[in-house]
Amino acid sequence: MEPTTTFFSFVVLKKLADSLGLTDALKDKRKKIAIKVIDHTVPDSIKKALDNFLNSSDVSPLFEKAFASLEMENKQIKRQFVLKMLTDPAISQAIADCEKGQPPQADILTPLFTELLPGRDAQATAEEVVQVFYREFAKNENLIHRLDVTHYFLSTEMDKTTRRIENKIDQLKPAAPVPLYNLPPVQPRFVGREDDLQKLHDFLVTQQGVAQIVGGRTAGVHGMGGLGKSYLAIQFAHQCVQQSEFPGGILFQACSGNSLETIVSEMCEAASVEVHNLPFEKAVQRLKNALASRRLLLILDDVQHDHIETLLPGGQVSVLITSRRRDLPFLVENEVLDLQLFSQTECTDLFRKILGDEVDRHPEEARALFTALGHLPVAIAVAASLLKDSVKWTFASLRAFLSENSGLAELHNSKVNVDKLLTEAITSLPQENQKLLCAMTACAAEGFFFSLACRVAGREAKDLLPGLQLLFNSNLVRELDREQQRYFVHALIRQAAARLPFFAALPEKHARLLRDDFKLWENNWQVLQDFLPEARQATEWVLHSNNSETGYWLLYYAYSLCSRIGRLQEALEFMQEYEKLALQLDDKDGLQISYGNQALILQDWGKLEEALALHKKKEAICLELGNKDSLQISYGNQALILQAWGKLEEALALHKKKEAICLELGNKDSLQISYGNQGLILKAWGKLEEALALHKKKEAICLELGNKDSLQISYGNQGLILKAWGKLEEALALHKKQEAICLELGNKDSLQRSYGNQGLILEAWGKLEEALALHKKKEAICLELGNKDGLQASYGNQALILQDWGKLEEALALHKKQEAICLELGNKDGLQASYGNQALILQDWGKLEEALALHKKKEEICLELGNKDSLQRSYGNQALILKAWGKLEEALALHKKQEEICLELGNKDSLQRSYGNQALILQAWGKLEEALALHKKKEAICLELGNQSGLAYCYWSLSLLFEEQKKKVKALDYAQQSLAIFTRLKMPREREAVEKIVEWLK
Repeated sequence: MEPTTTFFSFVVLKKLADSLGLTDALKDKRKKIAIKVIDHTVPDSIKKALDNFLNSSDVSPLFEKAFASLEMENKQIKRQFVLKMLTDPAISQAIADCEKGQPPQADILTPLFTELLPGRDAQATAEEVVQVFYREFAKNENLIHRLDVTHYFLSTEMDKTTRRIENKIDQLKPAAPVPLYNLPPVQPRFVGREDDLQKLHDFLVTQQGVAQIVGGRTAGVHGMGGLGKSYLAIQFAHQCVQQSEFPGGILFQACSGNSLETIVSEMCEAASVEVHNLPFEKAVQRLKNALASRRLLLILDDVQHDHIETLLPGGQVSVLITSRRRDLPFLVENEVLDLQLFSQTECTDLFRKILGDEVDRHPEEARALFTALGHLPVAIAVAASLLKDSVKWTFASLRAFLSENSGLAELHNSKVNVDKLLTEAITSLPQENQKLLCAMTACAAEGFFFSLACRVAGREAKDLLPGLQLLFNSNLVRELDREQQRYFVHALIRQAAARLPFFAALPEKHARLLRDDFKLWENNWQVLQDFLPEARQATEWVLHSNNSETGYWLLYYAYSLCSRIGRLQEALEFMQEYEKLALQLDDKDGLQISYGNQALILQDWGKLEEALALHKKKEAICLELGNKDSLQISYGNQALILQAWGKLEEALALHKKKEAICLELGNKDSLQISYGNQGLILKAWGKLEEALALHKKKEAICLELGNKDSLQISYGNQGLILKAWGKLEEALALHKKQEAICLELGNKDSLQRSYGNQGLILEAWGKLEEALALHKKKEAICLELGNKDGLQASYGNQALILQDWGKLEEALALHKKQEAICLELGNKDGLQASYGNQALILQDWGKLEEALALHKKKEEICLELGNKDSLQRSYGNQALILKAWGKLEEALALHKKQEEICLELGNKDSLQRSYGNQALILQAWGKLEEALALHKKKEAICLELGNQSGLAYCYWSLSLLFEEQKKKVKALDYAQQSLAIFTRLKMPREREAVEKIVEWLK
C-alpha cells in the first residue's frame, strides 16, 4: 500500500469514526473491515489531482526552496504533506493567518514533521518551512486560490469515498440481535411494594440519579418463602419492558430445586443458543458469550445453591437474583433487598382486589385475620381466595381456625399450598436445625432470647450458634436485636414447626423453666421484666394442659412482678388467666386468690365498687372453705376501700377482725399490714401518737421478716406523722429511706408517693423549685402506671407551688384536673383538698362568696370523713374571709377551733398559721402586745420547722405591728428580712407588697 493511500486511509477512518459515533479506540473487528474496504476504494482521481498540483511550474520550485535541505524528492511524501495541509485544522489556520500577514509559530508544524520525517530534527524543519514555504506561499495569491480549489475537490472526493465505505461496512455488519423475552405474565393482583420496586430500579437502572443502563450490575432479593420475591421480580421486569430500559431483552429463569445442567439447558433454549453435543463447560461459556454483549436483564428466580454464580454472564448483562437464602457469597459485594412482610395497608389492598368492598364491611375481623396470617403475602392471597370461593369460611371462622395449630393445613387453594411451602422449607433442614427451630417456636411469639431457646433445646448456646446461623441464612428466623441476641419466628412458620415430632415436649419444658426463673422475681425483677412475653406464651400451654402445678405459681409470680413495677394491665391479665385455670380445674381456693388480686389492681385504678364486689366474692369462698388466712386478707382489703370512702369506723372494725385472725394463726406478715392500715385511720382521726406506735410495730415485724416492701410503706407513713408534728428533717430522712428501697425493688407506685411527700417537705422549707421537680417526677410515674389517685395528688401539690408564685390561672387549671379525677374515682378526701385550694385562689381574686362556698363543701366532707387535719385548714381559711368582711369575732372563733385541733393533732405547721392570723385580728383591735406574743409564738415554730414562707409572713406582720407602735427601726428591719425571704422563694406578689412597705419606712 502506498504512503498516500495509508494516510488517506487514516483520514477517512477518522472521519468515518466521527460520522458513526465511535470512539477513537475503534473496535478491532470494525477497524479491520474499514481498512479492507478503504484499500479497494481510494480513487485514482485524488492521486492525479495531487500530482498535477505538485508538478505545476509555480508549486514545484516552492517545494524545492522550502525543503532544499531535506532533499524531498519523493512524490508520495509531498502528497502526504499537501493532504496534511488540507485536513489538519491547525495547519489550515496557519495558512489563513499567512494570508493576513501573520506568520505562524514554528511549533505548530513540529508535530507534522515528527510524523512525516521520523529521525529528523522536526523543530529545525518546522522553522525552515515557516521561513520559506509559508512566506512564499502566502505571497502567491494564485497558489492560495489553487489550493482552495484543490481542498474543495479533495473534500468532495473524500466525502464521496466515506459514504461508499459506510455503505459497504453496513453490508458487512452482522444483523442486530433480536431482543430476548420469556417473562411470565404480569400479576394482575400485585399490590404495594412501591419502595421495593424503586430500590430495584435504583440498583439496576439508575446511576448517580440519572436513568441509564449500566451493564454488569447484580442485585438480590431475599426473604422467607411466601413474601412474593418472584412476583416482585416479575413486576419489576414488566415495568422495565414498558419503559424500554433493557433493549437486549429480559430473560427469566426459574432455578428452584433444578440442577445446574437443567438450568443451563433451559436458558440456552430461551436464548436460542445452539450447544448440541458440546461439553457442559463449553456450553456454559457459549451461553455466557451469547448473552454478555447484550444490554439485557437476567432474572434468576429462587436460587438455592452457590454454584449458580458460574452462570453470571458479565459484560453488559444486569442480573436480578431472588432467593430464600441471605448468605449467597456472590451477592456479598452487591446490592441486596431484604423483603419485608406486608403492611396493614398492603394486606387490605390485596383483599380488596380479590374480594372487592367486602373487606370494608369487616375491617376489625380483617385486621385480626391479617395478624393471624402474620401479614405474609402468599397467605393473605390464599385466605382471600378461600373467603371468595368457599362457603365454608367467614372472616371470623377462618381467623379462629388459623389460631389453632392445625389451621395451617387448610391454607391452600388450587394454585398455592402455604402449608406445603413452609413445611418443605423446614423439613429440608438437618434434624438438629429442625429441633432448634422447634425450641424457638416454644418461646414467645413476639420475639425471644436465643439463650432461652437454647435452654429449652437442652443445649449450650455455643453449640447451637451454627444452627442459628443456618436458620437465619434460610430466612426462617429474623433478627430483632443483635446485641441482646433476640430473634423472631413468623406465626405460620411456628404453626408448621409445632407439628414436627420434636416439638411435643417443649412447651411444658419452657413453662417449667419460666416458673423457676420467675420464682426469683423479687431479686431479679430488672431482668425478668423482659421475659414477661415468655410468661404469657407459657400461659397458653398451662391453660391448654390444665397444669396447676406449674401454672398457678408462674401466673402468680408474673402478676406480682407486674404489680411491683406498675405494669398493672399486664398484672390484671395474668390474674384473669389464673381465674380461667381455677375455673377449668373447679378450684375454689384458686378462684378466691384470683378475685382478691384482681380487686387490688382495680383499687389502684380507683374502681372501688368493682374491687369491693370481687373482695366480697373472695370472702364468701373463704367462709365456705374455712380458709381463715385468705379471709383476713379479704377483710383488710375491703377495709382499705372503706377508708378511701371515708367510712373509717367500718374500716377499723374490719382491720380489727383481720388482726384477730392473724394473731390466732401467728401470721406476722399479715399482722404488720393490719397494724399499718389501722395506723392510717388513727392518723386521720388525729391520734398521731397511737398511729405512730402501730407503724413502729409494723416496722419491727418487717425488719424481723426481711420484708423490704412493707418496710418502705412503714417508713413513709411514719414520715407523714413526723411532718405533721413539724419534725421535717426526721420525716425527710424516713422518706429518703423509703425512696432507696423502692428504687432497689423497682416499686414505682410507692416511689411516686415518696417523691410527693418529699416535695411537701421542701415546700414547707420554701425550696419550691426543688419541690416542683419532685412533684413532676411523681406525675410522670403516675401517668406511666395509670395511677389516677396519685396523679390527682400531684396536680394539687404542683398547683399550690404555682399559687405561691402568683400563677393563679395555671394553678386553678391543675386544681380543676384534680377535682375531675377525684369525682371520677369517688375520692372524697382528695376532693375536699381540691375545693379548699380552689377557694384560696378565688379569695386572692376577691371572689369571697364563691370561695366561702367551696370551703363549706370542704368542711362538710371533712366532717363526714372524720378528717380533722383538713378540717382545721378549712376553719382557718373560712376565718380569713370573715375577717375580710369585718366579722372579726366570728373569724377569731374559727381560728380558735383551728388552734384546738392543731394542738390535738400536734400539727405545728398549721398551728403557726393560726397564731399568725389570730394576731392580725388582735392588731386590728389594737391589742398590740397580745398580737406580738402570738407572732413570736408563730416565729418560734417556723424557725423550729424551717418554714421559710411562714417566717416571711410573720416578719411582714411584725413590721406592720412595730410601725403602728412607731418603732420604725424595728419595723424596717423585719420588713427587710421578710423581703429577703420572699425574694429568695420567688414569691412575686408578696415581694412587691413588702417592697412598698420598705420604701415607705425608709
